[in-house]
Amino acid sequence: MDVPTYLMMLLTALGLNVYSLIKYRKVKAPWKVIVYGNPVLLIVLAINRVIEEYAPDTHLYNVSSDVTLTIGGIWLVIICITGYISKKRS
Repeated sequence: MDVPTYLMMLLTALGLNVYSLIKYRKVKAPWKVIVYGNPVLLIVLAINRVIEEYAPDTHLYNVSSDVTLTIGGIWLVIICITGYISKKRS
């Protein structure tokens, strides 16, 4: 997938996340933890893709890949914990 299409997809998802945060800001639910972390993940993915496309094999590229993998792992753990909490409550 080319960079402009990928970035537009990420920006659309980011806009939907921000909209849902504004619309459901008073709702108390475990799934909001994922929604709060998702914009950060999308921004990191966008920055990583731009660095990957325009500056491969540099120190910044290697660091951005490590950061993306770390944040992705943390996000996956948060999803598992949120699912467990939701299952316990119901």
